[in-house]
Amino acid sequence: MLLAAFAGGVSIGMGLGPAHAIALSCSDQGFHHGVLSGIGLVATLDATAASAPQRMAGIHEAMGLPSSVSTAQGVAMLMRDLGLPTTLAELGYAAADVDALAQAAARSHFNLSAPHKPDAAQYAGFLRHSLGLGAAAAPELLS
Repeated sequence: MLLAAFAGGVSIGMGLGPAHAIALSCSDQGFHHGVLSGIGLVATLDATAASAPQRMAGIHEAMGLPSSVSTAQGVAMLMRDLGLPTTLAELGYAAADVDALAQAAARSHFNLSAPHKPDAAQYAGFLRHSLGLGAAAAPELLS
């Protein structure tokens, strides 16, 4: 437990990035932060991989994923195996104002040291896709 807590603290110190910006922005409805963070990973990892391919390649390899499966798809498969939702729509999140959520995520301090810093328009695409509102911000995930 001590080692896990230490590793978590180190990762927080290195910056948490877009997934946590989404989790924080969508924390207004009482859903568990860990679930929101996982959903944020599914929504943003492909964009991070495109922006920082070398960093993401190590994560992809550590997860033991075949080249035909993206890291985001791998996280989604793990979440499904654990019985967790992989999108805001599956979670039952009701967004009153996607653009306001996207602006909040773009302003988040979690973007400061992230390898990929989405702008508000890109966050809006991530959110719309996760909410099932038709934006093609991320590829379809394995079911």
